[in-house]
Amino acid sequence: MKTNMNDIEKNEIRVLLADDQPAILAGMQSWLKNKPNITVIETAARHDEVLYFARLLKPDVIVLD
Repeated sequence: MKTNMNDIEKNEIRVLLADDQPAILAGMQSWLKNKPNITVIETAARHDEVLYFARLLKPDVIVLD
């Protein structure tokens, strides 16, 4: 099966990042920003923010500590 650019855009992975340490959060966001097919849709520093953004944005992946 041949993959075209439209298929790649549809396969984008939407990520919610969560960590209570701002430096770690910034580092993860910086590391992921140039990865193909990965978009950081939001960041959170507290558990209540994670729950709120997860329910609101419905990310494909949540990376948390």
